[in-house]
Amino acid sequence: MGTGANMAHRYGKRYLYKGDVLGNINYDAPDVPIQLANEAQGIPWLVRWVEKGVTLILLCGCANYDTCHRKVIYDNVKAVLGDRLLEYALGQRVMTPNGAGVIDASVPLHVQVMRNRYAVMLDVWNPTRYYSLDQLEPYNSSQPTLLDTHEHLHEYAARR
Repeated sequence: MGTGANMAHRYGKRYLYKGDVLGNINYDAPDVPIQLANEAQGIPWLVRWVEKGVTLILLCGCANYDTCHRKVIYDNVKAVLGDRLLEYALGQRVMTPNGAGVIDASVPLHVQVMRNRYAVMLDVWNPTRYYSLDQLEPYNSSQPTLLDTHEHLHEYAARR
């Protein structure tokens, strides 16, 4: 990943260090519970950006997401936003800009959530495989899909 200075150089204005409010002050004491530096300031800051539709990616060097402060942060944001923070399940049917598909069960869900994008196996082949939350919506069986449209075109052509 690199240091904050390297990240800032590489990503410019897209990189924003927030360890002063979202960092784990107990990062060097694995036997002590995770404590965010300033949860009262950091969580509302994140929530405001998420509510504006901004995609945020939390970065950390921890290898295990389940014991990382990123999970604590995500759980706190989820507690504030509730159902407004969409989550999808492995194998769940979704609509994408390229048609209907299912969330790929071969990619662990926590990896997809952590990357802030989902791997989708589409009904009709398309080179695009990964979609951010703003590109997905729960599948609605009343929506026509590309397969439905394709089948209707064949039915129409057969009748002519």
